[in-house]
Amino acid sequence: MGDGLEHKSRDLEPLIADHFNLSKEDRVDRLPSGTQRTLLNRVQWSVYDMFRAGLLDRRTKGIYFITDEGRKVLDQAPDKIDRQFLLQFPAFKEWQIRSNKNRNTNKGSRDAESSISDASEETPDELMATAHSILRSALASELLEEVKKMEPIAFEKLVVDLMVQMGYGGPKEDSSWVTQQTGDEGIDGVINQDRLGLDVIYLQAKRYTEQKISRPAVQGFVGALAGQQATKGVFMTTSSFSKEAISYANNVAQKVILIDGPRLAELMIEHNLGVSIQHTYEVKRIDSDYFDGE
Repeated sequence: MGDGLEHKSRDLEPLIADHFNLSKEDRVDRLPSGTQRTLLNRVQWSVYDMFRAGLLDRRTKGIYFITDEGRKVLDQAPDKIDRQFLLQFPAFKEWQIRSNKNRNTNKGSRDAESSISDASEETPDELMATAHSILRSALASELLEEVKKMEPIAFEKLVVDLMVQMGYGGPKEDSSWVTQQTGDEGIDGVINQDRLGLDVIYLQAKRYTEQKISRPAVQGFVGALAGQQATKGVFMTTSSFSKEAISYANNVAQKVILIDGPRLAELMIEHNLGVSIQHTYEVKRIDSDYFDGE
């Protein structure tokens, strides 16, 4: 920005990447939400923070230029400009206080001004993604504990229900079912992919708490598939699979998918099985078309 010209924050991204010799992976890495490149998100928020501090100004949204205050900072050549550094500027401090007042409305432990010293190095988008990840991880752990408490036949039904929620099986009610508790030859559920049952997926469900699923258990499931002349099978468990079991499943003629406890919980959350939506937050941005129009 020191050249005194106007710049779009987006145009600064490749300059920043080259300056820090970022790898190809870092240049294309995306936020957990997948909505934007992490680097671009950080550049845009950095520019916006300096704008709030008065080091940059803008005549229109997204196009910035350096201010006299910004030039003074350049002359100082600080080692790092972060939010802690920007707190020395009254405009930025006031903006942080206002932001924290909104955030701490329902918190009585600390006031907004005392909490600004905790200025995070993450962008707001990253903070939201981090919070979402923590909540989702806690939910997955709690969900898996509940599933482990289920009776075996109930867990088998859950596995079938999950496959249906994921879009497998036909529209008819008899396109998926749990097999009998005895005499099922290692098959706990069946999914018909078409009305005539020409394309069938067989399911195995093991509700264990700690015990790993070993290779012999997977071999038994593959044998049951062979007995049905089946080519597709899904083995789900609340525990995990041994390395030998995973290696064996990857090298058999049939297509066998192994789903362990953590993956099972993630799929249940993703497809809204056994969970419900508690809150929904909308993230809104300025509508440039509205302000640019006549």
